[in-house]
Amino acid sequence: MRFWVKAVLGLILMLLLLGSASISLAAFGWALPGSTFFPLQERLEQMGALGSSTRRASYLLDLVERRIDDLQARAGTSHEFAALEALGASIDRANQAIASSPIEEASDLHNRLAELLQQANTTLSSLSELPATQAELVNDFQFRLQTLLVMITSDNPHGGQLENSKPITAEANPDSGDNPSVCSYYPLTGAHTSLECLECHISGTYEGTRATCLSCHVDITPAGHYHEACDFCHTADNWQETVWNHASDLSSDCYYCHEWDAPLKHYDGQCSQCHGTTGWLNDPIYHSQPSNCWVCHGEEAPISHYLDKCSACHTTSGWSGATHISPGDPGLPADVPPDHVDARCAQCHGVAHCSSCHANTRPVDHFSGQCSQCHVTDDWHNVTFLHIPSSDCRSCHSDTAPVNHYPGQCFQCHSFDGWAGAVFNHSGFTDCRSCHALTAPGNHYPGQCSNCHNPSAWVDVTFSHIGLTDCINCHADTAPPNHYDGQCSLCHNPSGWADANFNHSNLTDCAGCHAADAPAGHFDGQCSNCHTPTSWSNVSFNHDGYTDCVGCHADDAPAGHFDGQCSNCHLSTTNWSDVEFNHDGYTDCKSCHEDDRPDNHPQAQCSVCHNTENWEDAD
Repeated sequence: MRFWVKAVLGLILMLLLLGSASISLAAFGWALPGSTFFPLQERLEQMGALGSSTRRASYLLDLVERRIDDLQARAGTSHEFAALEALGASIDRANQAIASSPIEEASDLHNRLAELLQQANTTLSSLSELPATQAELVNDFQFRLQTLLVMITSDNPHGGQLENSKPITAEANPDSGDNPSVCSYYPLTGAHTSLECLECHISGTYEGTRATCLSCHVDITPAGHYHEACDFCHTADNWQETVWNHASDLSSDCYYCHEWDAPLKHYDGQCSQCHGTTGWLNDPIYHSQPSNCWVCHGEEAPISHYLDKCSACHTTSGWSGATHISPGDPGLPADVPPDHVDARCAQCHGVAHCSSCHANTRPVDHFSGQCSQCHVTDDWHNVTFLHIPSSDCRSCHSDTAPVNHYPGQCFQCHSFDGWAGAVFNHSGFTDCRSCHALTAPGNHYPGQCSNCHNPSAWVDVTFSHIGLTDCINCHADTAPPNHYDGQCSLCHNPSGWADANFNHSNLTDCAGCHAADAPAGHFDGQCSNCHTPTSWSNVSFNHDGYTDCVGCHADDAPAGHFDGQCSNCHLSTTNWSDVEFNHDGYTDCKSCHEDDRPDNHPQAQCSVCHNTENWEDAD
């Protein structure tokens, strides 16, 4: 029992998946023409053509647009034929649906179909496989597109319907027993007398039914059939009985009826220009009148054929036996100068051999191709050259490059619009100096530019100092005057100059750096004799062996102080107040002690009364 339950659930799930896939195919058109699922998708798409005739026509026009996209997607593949075939079928379905739409809405639908036909015609130019193998098929398809475009955009008063088409107001009512054959608006004659009302008035509504043949018979119209009203040719008795008067005003437009009778590559003008109305096989009359042969025979010409009138070389009796144009032939195009006799070969044979005459007149290192690729015959200075991307620009422009210019191809930096505004892709390039060595300032870092700069801007500089110690090689010019001449890295780090830290270990020549830091009149010996590298204020001087105290301390003495050596009085280098002076031999006491005497003291020499041992012991 469980098995059957699982089987049924599995089947339901499978059906749901298939249903979802089908809806997805129809809604989004995943499958392309030529693929396995496309036929299924196409049938599912047709099932969506529901609703009113206008809605159905609009939906089918959407499918035409989808088929044009499919043709573009299949261009260049082996499925071009399948995509072209699907597009043609889609256009036919949409055109027939528009014919069934109300006249007042058909105009907008035709306008949209015209736009799609032009879009389809443009898309044909992207094909490559079919034009190479079945060019006739592509030309025929393009011809049919153009013909249909002319038909739906013409000023034909019928617009695909009878001129007097308008809503019907039927006076007959089948429910009342009235005879349908006596309908006062549209008389039912011939085969129409056997019709039941509901065969035309399908929904039972009589008002609004159009009185045109195509409103009922459009679905049975053969492919490629005349697009105007049926009663132009047929009677109401049967389809096989046709009546057409070629002498009527409409007969001049033969193409309306006979467009599908023309062979491939046929002249696309009016049939009456060549044929009579009694049969196709009558001798054409068009060649008996002055004409432009190219209109009919252009597609029969070989590749690179002469582009002027066929009659310049051929006769109407056959293509063979063509005569060459002589130098004085008045049939030559006016733009061929008389002195370019040899160049006239190009009119038929497609190649202008300018170099056969002008090879010796070209400058040295000139472009080696044909002159006509750049010049015209009127003036050498009027130069226009078709530059192909990724071409060998240097073959022409190597001499115009500046000295020491980049040796690669010009197109790697420049565009065809001008030399200025060069843009170079630096991806994968590291040898910047091969191009930018001359743009560096004087005494610039000699290494690769990429070590500091990026290709976006020179000013955006980032340098990795890791592993580099020879800082002065780059930064010698940035040091202040009288700066320490050693390596920058001994004090600075690459993060910033201000954050300096110097290791003074084993260095004794402090004055080499700090001589300018000493105050005026400072001791001119080595800083290390007094200071430590951690702080200037932490001073300690070893006076051992020094006797010239005044050399340092002259400014420390009070005004009028003894001008002799400090050591003559001061006994300790650590304390100035520890004073002892040997007065032996000194008699001029006043020179030192004059300010020491009290007021009103005698002015004679101190030694007259005092001795050097004690002032109090006076005599």
